[in-house]
Amino acid sequence: MENSSVKVGRYTAQMEIDKMNKSANLLIVDDDERICRMLGRHLKREGFQVRTAADGAIMWQLLEGTQPELIILDLILPGVDGITLARELRIKYPTIGIVILTAKNDIMDTIIGLEVGADDYVTKPFDNRVLLARIRSVLRRLSNSETYEKQHTHS
Repeated sequence: MENSSVKVGRYTAQMEIDKMNKSANLLIVDDDERICRMLGRHLKREGFQVRTAADGAIMWQLLEGTQPELIILDLILPGVDGITLARELRIKYPTIGIVILTAKNDIMDTIIGLEVGADDYVTKPFDNRVLLARIRSVLRRLSNSETYEKQHTHS
């Protein structure tokens, strides 16, 4: 009986994390306006707050305001490329989740993207449901990490 109450407790806690993540603030950085529109609509229907940027310069401007919990980042952008942006983001904003969403499907691009700090890597064309699951997974890991840090940090 005790085991089932633990499971219920974990399930309830996970539901709360999922509910919190559902309203998370996301930033899509992609120069393809069609992708930004389509993906933005889909994510808003799922309860997320969504902003978009067509390049790194606009992304940095938006980050001066409200910081997102997660950035969906294309690699092929005008100006500074997505790999460089991911590396700089990881240094400047280590707690923001990064999901690379790109047409570059070479295995080395995937490895480099993950090595410079992306939390996940999705190739175009993509299924909205798979991308949504990956976004939620990263947000869940970030929430669990923050919870762990709070519980194990001594003031």
